[in-house]
Amino acid sequence: MNKLNVEYMGIETLIPYINNPRKNDKAIDIVAESIQEFGFKNPIIVDKDNIIVAGHTRYEASKKLDLKEVPVIKQMIYLKDKSKHLELLIIKLLNMLNGIWTYWRLN
Repeated sequence: MNKLNVEYMGIETLIPYINNPRKNDKAIDIVAESIQEFGFKNPIIVDKDNIIVAGHTRYEASKKLDLKEVPVIKQMIYLKDKSKHLELLIIKLLNMLNGIWTYWRLN
């Protein structure tokens, strides 16, 4: 098993996944307050191209806080080339969190 490697990356180098099916704008302020008070407890996950796989709300909260760097875990996958199975697995894992889903983007 490979160990997770958390690194700090410039927020301007991260790219939101254009087909992210989750809309969670109402949580940005709450997440920003949490990051400000407690710091990051869950890094943003990106693929090899720095496209965000998980952590869009943390990304938006970090921009709101004007953070220059954020903790990131790079996964050795290409989000734009992955199979539907992997995409649905990621979405299912993200489903544990609150938010509004745009299911039409899953097709």
